[in-house]
Parts: sequence; structure tokens; C-alpha cells
Amino acid sequence: MLKIQGLQFGFEKAFFEPFDFDLHAGEVVALLGPNGTGKSTFMKVCSGELPCICGNVLLEGKPLNTMSAVERSQKIARVRPTLAVPSRMTVQEFVLLGRSAFAGFLDKRSANDLKIAEDSLKLVDAMKFAKRTLVSLSDGERARVFLAEALARESKVLLLDEPTAFLDVPHVISLFKLLRQVAVERKCGILICTHQVEYALRFSDRVIAFDNMQKKVFVGSCDFAVQCGALSWAEVK
Repeated sequence: MLKIQGLQFGFEKAFFEPFDFDLHAGEVVALLGPNGTGKSTFMKVCSGELPCICGNVLLEGKPLNTMSAVERSQKIARVRPTLAVPSRMTVQEFVLLGRSAFAGFLDKRSANDLKIAEDSLKLVDAMKFAKRTLVSLSDGERARVFLAEALARESKVLLLDEPTAFLDVPHVISLFKLLRQVAVERKCGILICTHQVEYALRFSDRVIAFDNMQKKVFVGSCDFAVQCGALSWAEVK
């Protein structure tokens, strides 16, 4: 679904040596690395918000840099828990924003758009607070709503940037389990950037690990990432 070939990214110079990566339907891949290693920058490159220095980023076989912003937003959803929202916006109104790329010039929502939004809220078990404002929700509830907005886009690639940042352990586990369910049921590929290494290894299919000391990127199974020392910075043994 998302294919990366010989990628180098950064600003004035590349952060790492070139690497390849494929994100497949039905899998959850964890993006791991110390603070300041470029994880959020990489997520922006994967969503088309930033260009890469060299290499290719392909979405369903098509170069990402040849797609319009609307086309990218229909196929890739980037979830950011720190996104600011109007204080009076309800959960349902926010999730309906996920249908914006399909609303046309007049930005109208159809009955089908409303159904898709409701189905997304039901999938993440958030329909029960659809009429509440976002600011009234707990961190765990808000994390589910942000995921529902991404699901409402019916995107095949979900990029989650630190969705567990403000959650306690039970909610972290709950969210990871939900992501696995979503990946399988929606047949989408999920890339999650997180500092929750223990739970990422427990619930992910594979990992991408950034090593800023050797300027290399590890892509592989969770077990092998631990065995080869790719996560030594996190003291995982």
C-alpha cells in the first residue's frame, strides 16, 4: 500500500542512510526511536506534507509527489493527538470533518457521510459520547475520537503520531488492541509513532527503529529488533 524505496529525508542534510520499507494492508508497524531522531518528520514525508531528499514514496504504486493534496487526504490519514479543535465542536462534528475531502465544492455532508461517521464512532466505541464536545473528553476518549475521524476518511493508510502520549497503561493497551482490530477489519496499513516501546513490541507486526548514532534505520520483526540491538537505546533486552 505504502512503498518506500531508497529513502533519505531531513532538512539541510539527510538524517539516515537510504532505506526501504513497505506497509501492507492488515498490519500495524511501530515507528520507534529516541527523541529528536526525526520520527515526526518521517511521518510528514509519508503523508506527503514534506518532500524527501532522495528516493521514492509510492502509494498504491503511484508516486506521492504526483498526487494532489485532496487525493492524498482521501487515501492517507495522519492522526495527531495535539491537534487544536474549536472548544464548542462536538465529537460528531469533528468526525464528520473526515468526510471533507469527499464533500465537493459546497462542502456539504450527505446521509452517507453521516452513516460513515457514525460507523467509525461505533467501531472505536465512541458513539456514546457523539453529542459531547471534544474538550469535555478524557485523553483516552479523545484518542478514540481522533482515530474515528481518520477512519471516516476510509483511508487505507493511517499514520498515528504519538497517540498514546497522554494515556495511562490500561488506555494504551486498549488503543493498541483497537488498532489491531481496525487494521484487520478495515484492511488498512497502520504506522504508529510511539515511545511506548514495550506495548509496541507486544502488539505490532513489525518495527521501524531509528538509530541516530549509526545513522541507520532498522526495519524488521519485533523479536529481531531486540536481538540485533536496534532498541538498545530503550534498554530493551
